[in-house]
Amino acid sequence: MNESPGSESTGADVASEQQYVNGEKLLEILFPPDCRPTVRWLQDQRAARRIPFVKIGRLVFFSPAQVRKALENRANFKE
Repeated sequence: MNESPGSESTGADVASEQQYVNGEKLLEILFPPDCRPTVRWLQDQRAARRIPFVKIGRLVFFSPAQVRKALENRANFKE
């Protein structure tokens, strides 16, 4: 793999970031277990159109990279 030294990503993490996943898997990829939001929170974010998603029939999928970017853009950091 062409990962930079000191990178904390594993090959599996990178692969997961580049494909569409369901809500539970998205939360596993984006958040550590001790501070992971609930699936209900994710559904609320989707319903409010705060994060991007793809719907195929009744199934909903997320791109971890796109959701990460959307969450970073909405972050309320004060300097």
